[in-house]
Amino acid sequence: MSVTLGSRFGKRAVPSGAGRCAHCGYRFVSPLQSVCRVPTACASRQAILRGSPLPGRVKVQWEAGRRERTEDPPASWWTDAEAPGGRVVELQSSRATTITYRPLLWSEESVRAAMFDHLDSLLASSQDGSLSSSEINTFCCDGRPLRLIVQTGIWKPAAVAAALTIRTTYTAPHQLPPYEDDIGVDGLIRYKYRGHDPMQSDNRAMREALRSGRPLAYFIGVAPGRYVPRYPVWVAAEDPIRHDFSIAVDEAQRFVDLTALAEPQRAYIERLTRARLHQPLFRARVLHAYEQSCAMCRLRQPPLLDAAHIIPDGEPHGEPVVQNGLALCKIHHAAYDVDLLGIRPDLVVEVAERILREIDGPMLRHGLQEMAGATLFVPRERKAQPDKQRLEVRYKQFREVG
Repeated sequence: MSVTLGSRFGKRAVPSGAGRCAHCGYRFVSPLQSVCRVPTACASRQAILRGSPLPGRVKVQWEAGRRERTEDPPASWWTDAEAPGGRVVELQSSRATTITYRPLLWSEESVRAAMFDHLDSLLASSQDGSLSSSEINTFCCDGRPLRLIVQTGIWKPAAVAAALTIRTTYTAPHQLPPYEDDIGVDGLIRYKYRGHDPMQSDNRAMREALRSGRPLAYFIGVAPGRYVPRYPVWVAAEDPIRHDFSIAVDEAQRFVDLTALAEPQRAYIERLTRARLHQPLFRARVLHAYEQSCAMCRLRQPPLLDAAHIIPDGEPHGEPVVQNGLALCKIHHAAYDVDLLGIRPDLVVEVAERILREIDGPMLRHGLQEMAGATLFVPRERKAQPDKQRLEVRYKQFREVG
């Protein structure tokens, strides 16, 4: 909620990027300030947010034009007096505070629907399913700009009551991505509190999303400044002991009693979560590392490229990390998966003997047979290059198949 103070507190311009009070939402000039220094004014703003009686003699003014509350003040606050920009009410008390409200332009539903439409439009032209933060933050609702990615992981703009987006930062290629550790035994994603205080404003915003069932967008970093958006997602549960929230990637997961599920059902939910979350992220990370080209034939057509696992997903050391991935075009991916092509630990490509002996059209000759002896193209960053031990394990499998 944006609040303009008058009377004895004076009026001042508030720059963009200013800090906010953790209790009442008031914006400060300093981005480092997080608590109001005038307790009576803070208490007045909190009382209005709760709909409680206000301390002191308070004049509440409702301005036309912009709207930054989710519901109107109680009708009992108004008098019949009219003022420029809105109605005015004065409550009798010993202290004087002036609080200015600007009417909301958006509803919760319209903001979220517009956000999902915006992301749909951006992803339609994305080559690998990832977006830059600058692209994402071009979002406007009813002509007004609204950022979707901010420095904090949980983001609740003043115009809405529940959290709108959550974010996981980029993880370096040699590290396990956070989502691997954050899938619980029930198959749902675990998203940590901000800090450990359950009443911290961001944690309250997540709790409101849980209570109201509002959908969110989840942005997961795949490179510095680039994110794969997953949406809609829902806050399905809260664990105050572990200080985290459970995130459902499918609306049906919100209505399942996860504690009563047998192992096969829990495994199914986990597979669904990994398919919705893991595969798009793995593809975006690998294609970014390989500069959107096939590691064998250098094809640069992202719609025709896949992220292939060296060690298959679900097997020991088959983690979804870039060192266990190869950017391959669809024909070379399929050939690698069925051991028609093999890759030695020194990054040289081998072709199965039965394929070399076969006589067929130009696709066989140019697409497979001429790959024999080719050297694999790998990322410049050493930590993103294929892991030689994984390549050795997979190459042994290729040799055994023959």
